[in-house]
Amino acid sequence: MANSIGANPRVPMPVAPLLPAWRRMACDAARWWTVWMLPVSLFLPLRLMVDSMSLRPVGVVCLLLDALLESLLWLAATPVLLAMQRRHPLQWRPSLRIAAAHATAAVCVAAANSVGHLLGGLWLHRTLQPGLDLPPWPDMLLLEALYRGPINLILYGAAAAAIAAWQAHVREHARERSLTQARLDALASQIEPHMLFNTLNAISEIVYRDAEGADRALCRLGDLLRTLMARRSAVHPLGEERRLVDQYLSVHEVLLGERLRVSIDIPRALDDVPVPSLLLQPLVENAFRHARPPPDGPLEVWIGAHADGDHLVVSVRNNGIAPDAGTGGFGLGLRNTRERLGALYRDDAQVHCDFGTAGAGFVSVRLPMAAAP
Repeated sequence: MANSIGANPRVPMPVAPLLPAWRRMACDAARWWTVWMLPVSLFLPLRLMVDSMSLRPVGVVCLLLDALLESLLWLAATPVLLAMQRRHPLQWRPSLRIAAAHATAAVCVAAANSVGHLLGGLWLHRTLQPGLDLPPWPDMLLLEALYRGPINLILYGAAAAAIAAWQAHVREHARERSLTQARLDALASQIEPHMLFNTLNAISEIVYRDAEGADRALCRLGDLLRTLMARRSAVHPLGEERRLVDQYLSVHEVLLGERLRVSIDIPRALDDVPVPSLLLQPLVENAFRHARPPPDGPLEVWIGAHADGDHLVVSVRNNGIAPDAGTGGFGLGLRNTRERLGALYRDDAQVHCDFGTAGAGFVSVRLPMAAAP
């Protein structure tokens, strides 16, 4: 039989997928070690001052290595702290069971850290200063218990509280992202049917006098809907939004023909800039559906985008006059756009409308060029 996986139950597992996991573990360990070096380094000036006044100084190099050893011991204890926080999460008013569990863990971690520091310190002193006269074992154990024990207990409590606060912040941030995503999904569920109904109504107006054109428009609308159904993210590159608008305009090219002219000026260098999904389509739809064309020619629509510092400015302009020029221009599409920008960027994005000025309609959107939060 062929060398199929089903015929050979001893096919080795691939090793390549494990490499990113090890890389992540190494990065996490480096970050935690950096975190632990901060509180350990706070004691270095005091240790250097005490060592300078001691009758038997151990030296700067030995103290630095001792601090490195202590940070590595706390790095080894970090999985215990994380596991305790998962099994017994600290709260503002912890229960007696949670407090007892963390107190027990604190004593065990402090004792293990003290013993590890004692053994490692002995090895360092005997390696770097072989002639140094060390006190007897009982005195060294007593010194570790009286001096380093309380410090380790304090460090455990501070670390447990910091981890609890960090995890609470992560949960709150995830909750905010979920709420924002739910709001964006609800807003998207408004704009997509709105566009679909308007387009179907426009097709229904020509279905009897131009059946072939209505059939082409329906086929192009089907392609547009398939593109929309394939989307799952609230943010897409500007280049994808431009292609979506091209599909949308291809439907209305069949419906309006020479009565509509569209010019697009979006530099290819901006194609990768992230923008909210369906940013351009409502602006373009408002530009030609809610404007009276000039009496002496077709309705012209200009779509443009340019970078303004660290912001992107997208504008849509036409040569018509909006019937609702006095309403401020915030219909469903523009109001939806403004709410989605507020959900993603808060006060760092603006929508500006100017309808009925000098016989033209103008909408511009200004938003950060960085990825949405």
